[in-house]
Amino acid sequence: MKNIEIVSSTDSAEHELFAATEEEFAVFFRPGENIAFLERLAQHVSKVQLYATLSRVLARPVGRAPGIAAHGILFYEQELGEREPL
Repeated sequence: MKNIEIVSSTDSAEHELFAATEEEFAVFFRPGENIAFLERLAQHVSKVQLYATLSRVLARPVGRAPGIAAHGILFYEQELGEREPL
């Protein structure tokens, strides 16, 4: 499992940490990359696969504790999330 920090583009830039399998992580991040933008991914990955994967990841929040870090950071525009519910 890898941890993904998901950051919304709201004024407060809300962010939470979620656990992803290696396969789920690979949907969002290319090898060697650890930052991704959901709206850009939608240009290369089918929205069905993208949102199905994101929904599974969002079901696995990770509590913050010393020593727990993010392997990748995923940014998304709040408007995108409002148009297409997760």
